[in-house]
Amino acid sequence: SDSQLIAKSPEDSKIVFGRQLYQTVRALQREGATVWILKQVPAFNFDVPSRLANVVRYHGDPSSVGMLLSKHQQRQSTVNSIITEIAKQNVFVLDPTNIFCTDEHLCRAELAGYPLYSDGDHVSNYGAMQMRPVFEPMFQRITRDRLSSQNVKRPQIAELPEESESRR
Repeated sequence: SDSQLIAKSPEDSKIVFGRQLYQTVRALQREGATVWILKQVPAFNFDVPSRLANVVRYHGDPSSVGMLLSKHQQRQSTVNSIITEIAKQNVFVLDPTNIFCTDEHLCRAELAGYPLYSDGDHVSNYGAMQMRPVFEPMFQRITRDRLSSQNVKRPQIAELPEESESRR
């Protein structure tokens, strides 16, 4: 139950998580916050940098290190279904899946020879930088909302008078 915050089964866990996330979102919204939820990046059950080092050491292809997109989707199906429902409550969802998973249905552990993870489930600095496009809509909206709430127009670059006119 929610009052105990202890789930005794996977189904209880889903219910408790969903209710608590919904309550958290509503509390934030009551305070005037715009709520953004970032979905989980694909998580590996091994240390990515170590695995990549071993693959390179034995002349393997580091771009082959990864997991199937379907496995990531299966692992996240419960949480993602809850997020999908909560998104109906004026919540914005950011999904990094396309950054980490390719059209070939592989969620990769490296890109251009650099590890995307610092371990099995935390993105590296390089991995975080690859996620910039995921966050762009959020920052654009925040900027737009701030400017419109302050009735401030975007700064415009004034045209400088012609040099000959300025000396008159």
